[in-house]
Amino acid sequence: MVRFNIYRDDCSSPANGFDMGDIEFTFEKEILSSRENSRFKSMVFLSLVDLVDGLLQLRSAKRYEFVATDSSFTLQFEKNKNGIHVLHKKKQYGPIPLNDLLKAINFGIEAFISDRRNELPKNDSVYSDFNSAKQALKGALDGE
Repeated sequence: MVRFNIYRDDCSSPANGFDMGDIEFTFEKEILSSRENSRFKSMVFLSLVDLVDGLLQLRSAKRYEFVATDSSFTLQFEKNKNGIHVLHKKKQYGPIPLNDLLKAINFGIEAFISDRRNELPKNDSVYSDFNSAKQALKGALDGE
């Protein structure tokens, strides 16, 4: 089982596309989080767009390197016959079926934006890209 969580640093002010925060994966009992180091904080909305777009490419590609926006946080995603392996700092997590990983990310995004404080205003410069990534992810899962 994999879980995905998103944290925005300043939830007391309205969300904007350049908000800093953290992302976190939980693989069984192991946690892989950008919270482990302050230099791993990223622009969460832009990072989510990149993450979703990159992971959707794994349907046909074998590898994707995620570099969180405005951050030193990087993850390698590698696909083989057993599923997706996630690599970070010489440690490997997985394998995870690609659809399970996509479902976890979709669930994490939905949980994140269900808090009205994390909703991007429609006039935000990142709104269109973020919304398109969410829709592409949902479309990929609906087409399982």
